[in-house]
Amino acid sequence: MTIGQPLQNASTDTIAVFNGFTQVFQNARPMKDDVIPRAKLMDHPTETGQVISDYKITLPVEITIQLLIPAQYYRDTYQEIWNLWQASTTLTVQTRVGSFGNMIISEQPHNETPEKFDAIVMELKFRMVLTPAQQPAFTPQDTTQADTQNNGQQNATTTFTPTDTTTVPFDGGTASGVAYVNSPQNVQTDFHSSGALW
Repeated sequence: MTIGQPLQNASTDTIAVFNGFTQVFQNARPMKDDVIPRAKLMDHPTETGQVISDYKITLPVEITIQLLIPAQYYRDTYQEIWNLWQASTTLTVQTRVGSFGNMIISEQPHNETPEKFDAIVMELKFRMVLTPAQQPAFTPQDTTQADTQNNGQQNATTTFTPTDTTTVPFDGGTASGVAYVNSPQNVQTDFHSSGALW
């Protein structure tokens, strides 16, 4: 992941959120932001009791922005934030160190207190969406082994053919049956009985 440069047409806001090149919820004043890059280390214990870490997985960046929305704007601003969250719109979050693209709003909690009767405070949480790189189509080293046409999904057509058909009597009743025998360990029977089989 590469941290982007601040957008050229950014407003005077040092911390801002953009949909494309358009700043969104401009009337919400950012108070602070927390940028949290994460990684997961793969730990493996050894026979000596030590733990070694030999691999790292980069996790999505998470950003939390605390916003103060004045009373005259919080209804429209809250609705705008809600619509962006509902639609999972990918946004760009600009901070002092640079911009982070492909972010979506993951949480949008807010609190309303008597101390801030003329404003509400929201803590928007953004999470980066990571998408896998497209893998190239497989091409065999021997090009003569490559498919010449797309045959679609193929179904198996192999059918079972018995190697020996024998009439097997069943003791203790009047049953008669036919057994398909491949081996002594594989006997399939199809029978109808009017009495006990054993």
